[in-house]
Amino acid sequence: MKPFSSYLYSACSGFNNLDVRVPVSEDLVVVVELWVMMLVLTVIQPTRFQRSISSFAVVEPSLLPNFDASLVGFGIIVYRIISRIDSFGHRHVVGHQVVIVACYATPYQLQSESKFQNAMEFLTVVACVGLLVSLGYRRAALSLLGDSRTALHWSHRERFPSAFGKPASVQYMQLMSHPGVELVISDTEYLNTLLNVHCDLMSRGKATPSSLGYGSAVIYDLGRNLSLSQWIDLMDPAASYQLSGLQSQWAKSDTLLQVLLSNTGGWVTT
Repeated sequence: MKPFSSYLYSACSGFNNLDVRVPVSEDLVVVVELWVMMLVLTVIQPTRFQRSISSFAVVEPSLLPNFDASLVGFGIIVYRIISRIDSFGHRHVVGHQVVIVACYATPYQLQSESKFQNAMEFLTVVACVGLLVSLGYRRAALSLLGDSRTALHWSHRERFPSAFGKPASVQYMQLMSHPGVELVISDTEYLNTLLNVHCDLMSRGKATPSSLGYGSAVIYDLGRNLSLSQWIDLMDPAASYQLSGLQSQWAKSDTLLQVLLSNTGGWVTT
């Protein structure tokens, strides 16, 4: 429900007099109905809709997704974190292994407007999680590595103030709250832009995973997964996002998500 919290805050912020009648928009009506429905569900099905005590436990990350985005696409490199436990039971990271490399040219018409940059960085995180799910990663802790402090903060804290990131934030929460998905963002690390070379080149279409020297075993062409690419395309930052159409938008996203959660993950095998 976090993507909808901003509607409630913006509706009542600045009002100090309890007798003042707050203007109610069509979007606000939808949000209130959603919150009422959510509260009812926490009572009817508490095991599914209430947060469990175990979810507060600190989980050591096992995957390190590195990402970058431009206004025309994004690049992703996912590392498996290799660690060992010493005689005192302390965990030490001893290396990283590349397991996934992907890039994607997005179809959004952003007209080189920089106001969409943060939304593009954030939706890249969402796309990365969707990619992981499609490849069978359903239970893991992630440590995000990127050069966008905003995207790192939105992903980790699940706070989405930007209207441009609304489509991505809704799909992010839809994915992360699915009962079949136990992926969590346990940590984030900021990487200087000058050091984020490979993801940057792929995001701008200046290089491909193979041209950067990555082997075919770790390269994933998102064009071979129609459901995943369509799911990503739904997160257009420039698209008008009206909550009156939330039901149909949610249904479209959920239909594609079910394919990503299937045994094949939507991938076409040759």
